[in-house]
This record gives sequence, C-alpha cells and structure tokens, in this order.
Amino acid sequence: MGALVATLALFVPSSLLFAAVGMNISTGIKSARRCATNLLPIAIAVAVFVAVGLLRWPMLLVVATLAPLSIGLVWTARRG
Repeated sequence: MGALVATLALFVPSSLLFAAVGMNISTGIKSARRCATNLLPIAIAVAVFVAVGLLRWPMLLVVATLAPLSIGLVWTARRG
C-alpha cells in the first residue's frame, strides 16, 4: 500500500505539470491565430518575448510598459 501511495505521489504532480503546459501552449496558439491578421499585435508579442524570455527583464515591468504603449498604438491606428 505504501509503494502505491509513493508512486501516485510522484505521478500526479508530473501529470498536472504536463496538463498545465498543454493548456498554456493551447492558449498561445489560439492567441497567435487571432493576432496573425495584423502586424502590430505580432510586434508587441515579439517585444514581450524578447524582453522577458531572452533579456530576462521582469514581466511586471515589461507589461506595465508595453500594455499602455500597445493600447495607445491601437487607439491611434483605429482613429485614422
């Protein structure tokens, strides 16, 4: 009985990890499909990826900077 509990204790967290990674990838693919219609969302996504993923800048700083910038750019683009 103890071996079964020990096996489940090791198996369940790794299964949850794979489920979370799968949902994250699925969300990223869905977002990419919606953003692929225009160059501006792609540029913002690439900027976030480079800043957080490659340069290792804090995500809070990157989002706090790029969110208002992207909203302003979309607002001016739609205004004409």
